[in-house]
Amino acid sequence: MGFFFGICQAKTPCPEKADVDDGDVSWMMTSAALVLLMTPGLAFFYGGLVRSKNIINTMMMSFVAMGVICLQWVLVGYTWAFGPGNPVWGDFTYGGLKDVSNSDPNPVYGNTIPHLAFMNFQMMFAIITPALISGAIVERMKFGSYILFILLWSTIVYDPLAHWMWSAYMDHSNGECELKKGWLGQLGAIDFAGGAVIHISAGFAAPIASMFLGKRDGYDVKSPNSPSNIPFVMLGAGLLWFGWLGFNGGSALVSNGPAVTAVTNTTIAGATAFLAWLVLESIFEQKPSACGAATGAVVGLATITPGSGFVLPGYSILFGLVGVIVAFGTIRLKKYFKFDDSLDVFCCHGLGGVVGILMTGLFATKHVNPAGPDGAFYGNGELFGWQLLAVVVAIGISVVGTSLILVVLKYTIGLRVESRFEEDGLDQDIHRENAYFDF
Repeated sequence: MGFFFGICQAKTPCPEKADVDDGDVSWMMTSAALVLLMTPGLAFFYGGLVRSKNIINTMMMSFVAMGVICLQWVLVGYTWAFGPGNPVWGDFTYGGLKDVSNSDPNPVYGNTIPHLAFMNFQMMFAIITPALISGAIVERMKFGSYILFILLWSTIVYDPLAHWMWSAYMDHSNGECELKKGWLGQLGAIDFAGGAVIHISAGFAAPIASMFLGKRDGYDVKSPNSPSNIPFVMLGAGLLWFGWLGFNGGSALVSNGPAVTAVTNTTIAGATAFLAWLVLESIFEQKPSACGAATGAVVGLATITPGSGFVLPGYSILFGLVGVIVAFGTIRLKKYFKFDDSLDVFCCHGLGGVVGILMTGLFATKHVNPAGPDGAFYGNGELFGWQLLAVVVAIGISVVGTSLILVVLKYTIGLRVESRFEEDGLDQDIHRENAYFDF
């Protein structure tokens, strides 16, 4: 334990206190609003991809996370993820937002913004992460079971992983102030805005959840269902892209150069991936599709996320291109999958996160972010090793935690709706509503 938590890393002095900066506060509040908008965007994106009889239920799976995870975050999630504790576990210092000031900064979580602003920004990340998983289990999961699942998953998987990668606290035990981090961050792994914490964790939970639920009735990978509302898909992708500017840019926690780079890289990677998907579909499918292009953009945005504030803008083209090649190729292999990941969460988010984390280990540079490390292509090959470890750890906690939760739910309240409900559609049988009057 000594090696992992101290010997391999030089001691880091505590940050000095600074004054609250109104510009930084404005940027962080704007970024939080942008990230929150991504969850309704995800609802439209997923809702347009499913059959018309399941649109409302699919969209509600995203919207309900805004209620459930908000309260979970306020009561226990934030303190579990960002409480001082130790490198492995957060404590309950901030339970119920106790001592989370609306005027004074917590120096380790943003020296120029109130502590509450940081908490609020991170809450938006916590909300959208479990909602991403819903794309793998649409059209067949009990709504009540889903609510319990995301509540438990956020507590058991997301919060600990966020602590390991992103938490920090000031330690005075040796008579002088030393900055300590979660154990992955302490080792040297970096994740600017959630490639491992968000996309890998949700992306690798997706196939596990889909395997526990089983395939949709009548599912045929060779003849998939057509999207019911392509304009919804395009609207959702646009809202996700727009919100992603705050998702990545706000992760700088200040309005500065790395924030500008993160916003720029986000758009470049998304645009590259959008076009790359069109080209690949034109080659292999003969017709470029709107849904494909929208999916490509999301893949590029997911792939650049961990490196957005660490890499030069030119490399974001490579992030978008490699991410799309991996996702597009994997989706074409779906016929060999033993699970029904309905909306390709694993291929787009899980693998996109893996590609992004590893490429960050290659291309990160202090020229972009002096507070970060150089990557392998800038003389620091060790970073790639820590990034690889972060990938393994994120996959491990996601797979194990997701499996344990689903085992408990399966043998208690059950996971899957009855076949007759699935045939009729979940909108009517669960919500007593229809998306279209003529349905």
